[in-house]
Amino acid sequence: MLLEQYKPYEIRLLKQTQDEFVFSFTTDYSIDYIATFKRADVHFNDKCYHSFNIYEFGFFNQQELGTIKDYRIRDTIHKILDFFMQENGHSIIYICDNLDENLEVRNYLFKKWIGFYNNQNYNTYFKKIKLTYYETYIGIISPIEDIGFTEYIKYLEIV
Repeated sequence: MLLEQYKPYEIRLLKQTQDEFVFSFTTDYSIDYIATFKRADVHFNDKCYHSFNIYEFGFFNQQELGTIKDYRIRDTIHKILDFFMQENGHSIIYICDNLDENLEVRNYLFKKWIGFYNNQNYNTYFKKIKLTYYETYIGIISPIEDIGFTEYIKYLEIV
């Protein structure tokens, strides 16, 4: 099933360093969103030679408002992810946060994103992880050209 496409919001690049990329956009409802990519080598053990190429993805609205069904947000996030992975050649890892008990909602959204990227151009990985005091979901999306994909899975260490 193809997703109906909507015009993405205007994207602003706020920060770009070797360790971090920060993008923002504002919706028609005047909600400001931030999308971050931070170097994720801390989530892999030292044997993961390619961990320099994977970044942890984060996404939130600055006003901390509830979600609004706005397909332009989805398409804007896809555009940001596409730019980050295609233009920069980086892979991403997403670790669901459960501080507000919305783990299942975040998991549902990320599965939709992985479904969007589950094609011949990307490798994807998704797993529920049991930690000492809680469970979380992680997902990895990697351009097919990234030769470190199997290392990311093998040497992943979420604590």
